[in-house]
Amino acid sequence: MVSLFHETIQSVFHAAVSDYLSRASPATIQ
Repeated sequence: MVSLFHETIQSVFHAAVSDYLSRASPATIQ
């Protein structure tokens, strides 16, 4: 259960970071 929780947090964090980066500097992503 702890592993699943950690995986979920990591996934959400990664999604949030990706979204932030895409908004902050779309030119860099492309």
